[in-house]
Amino acid sequence: MSGSALQTVKFTGKKVELPDWWAHAQEGDPVLQGLEPGVLVEDRRLDNQAEAQRHVSQAHQPGHKALAVSFYAETADTVEGKKLRRQLGRVESQAKTVLGRGLKSLSGGKSPLVACKNCKSRLARGRLQSVFCPLCGAPILSPRRRERLEKLRQEAEALKAELQDHPPGPRKGGPVHWLVGGWSPREQR
Repeated sequence: MSGSALQTVKFTGKKVELPDWWAHAQEGDPVLQGLEPGVLVEDRRLDNQAEAQRHVSQAHQPGHKALAVSFYAETADTVEGKKLRRQLGRVESQAKTVLGRGLKSLSGGKSPLVACKNCKSRLARGRLQSVFCPLCGAPILSPRRRERLEKLRQEAEALKAELQDHPPGPRKGGPVHWLVGGWSPREQR
């Protein structure tokens, strides 16, 4: 479709509001003005916006009225996704506990100074507000706590990566959105 560009706009509202909304949107956008006035409505309830985009690009004829296709909002979390989010919350909570206990043990020692093993600086225990060295950023933790914190960090990264494989899916019976548009004979600027 040389010389034409696919133009789409997402609309959240009721089916009966579509024609008035589209007329107003066309007036404000010169690229959308290339389409005929009015809108053809297909209440298909596709699973997501990508499917609606694909349908509009294949079904719309250049220069004709805009095509409106309904799709479900992607808000429903899968069972696996919910489980992974709970596990991630627990891991992050455990990491905060490890850091809190580390700070408590650092500030409660007998010596007024503590040494950073990374940069060899000596820091006043009473002034520490974090378990990380204010000069180099390295953790000032016991080896056991440092190992535990590193394991929790790796576990959190693995859970976040796994969450990427379980994106939210369509919520059947949930909110419906509309993708409105088509092939405009005017080129995009």
